[in-house]
Amino acid sequence: MWVKEIMDRLGTTKGKRTKDDKAERAGVSISGQDSADTYDKEPEPFDGDIPPNDKREGKGCEAIEPKPYIELEEKVKPLVRELIDELLLEDTPCKLEAAERGGRLSVKEYLRDKNHPFLCEEDRKNVPPTLALKVIVDHSASLNHRFCGKTRMESISEAVMTLHLVCLKLGISHEVLVTPQAIKIADLSSGERGKALIAGLIPALCGYEDMGLAIKNYALPMVEYLEDIKLVLCLTDGACNDAALGKEICRTLRGKVEVTGILLDPDRINEKYVKDMFGKDRVIACRSFELPQKLGNILRAIRGI
Repeated sequence: MWVKEIMDRLGTTKGKRTKDDKAERAGVSISGQDSADTYDKEPEPFDGDIPPNDKREGKGCEAIEPKPYIELEEKVKPLVRELIDELLLEDTPCKLEAAERGGRLSVKEYLRDKNHPFLCEEDRKNVPPTLALKVIVDHSASLNHRFCGKTRMESISEAVMTLHLVCLKLGISHEVLVTPQAIKIADLSSGERGKALIAGLIPALCGYEDMGLAIKNYALPMVEYLEDIKLVLCLTDGACNDAALGKEICRTLRGKVEVTGILLDPDRINEKYVKDMFGKDRVIACRSFELPQKLGNILRAIRGI
């Protein structure tokens, strides 16, 4: 009531500031400077929850800004559900089988067969191999090339979000890494921020990619991992500026860590360069719009489906 009383006393008279008024202006500061346009515009609606800790990831103008991810998440959900349904094996109860020793002594089994008086759990079957996955994203400006109304980076963002959501559901150890920024934007524990940074990959901001250096930094340590399968997927659209280094590391890792190049919208020249770096049998070439399904097929294959 006291607020209403004060407003009644003050009336509806509106003041006007003079040019030399030192009162603080309402508005938003952008890059440390006030923008006059921000004072007159209505705030744009945010399609989804504001991501926690919404500061940019990385440094300088190449840093990735978290963006609303609800629309992207909804778009890939059909493929995510399809993959999860195919890859999620039911945990069937273990059956007991007779054994000479070990396990639990069964009088019934002893009376039936003195040589096999114990009952043991049978070996589990159809258990998928354990997997450690790293996805290295080329964030160079050529990925802003538009085809059929969508950029290559949009296709990458959809594919990466698909992989990320499937891995979250199945508890697969994974990391999404961006080059040349050399940063990790998502893993099992990244939460909402990880999804927001995957959405923030659009547009691509760099003039080069350092893919060879990224493979060296991120794939080499995987040799010591304990998982059955250690897989690195490198998403790119062309020849790498440090291909010699990449070729050397890929050959070193053969048989220890599987490094596969995913080449988008290939032409003969780029495909030749990429195959020389990763190996002819370690490159998957496809159109941008096919990428989410192609990566889904890879995930099916490595899970033994």
